[in-house]
Amino acid sequence: MDFYDALREVVDGARVTRREWSDREIYMAMNEGRLRIMNGVLGDGKLHDLILQDADITAEDWSRVADA
Repeated sequence: MDFYDALREVVDGARVTRREWSDREIYMAMNEGRLRIMNGVLGDGKLHDLILQDADITAEDWSRVADA
């Protein structure tokens, strides 16, 4: 799915990831009304503010974590 489909999924409560991230522990989610990322690479188990890049917005490899 594209970024805008992924964003709709997140607003509906889903967690989404990108195939490029190649780690199910990295996903985008809503938290306290903010778009956040769980970054398994950091290993701290916390959600961080997501800084979007052009590549994220134009990507077509988004999927729900359960579907990834």
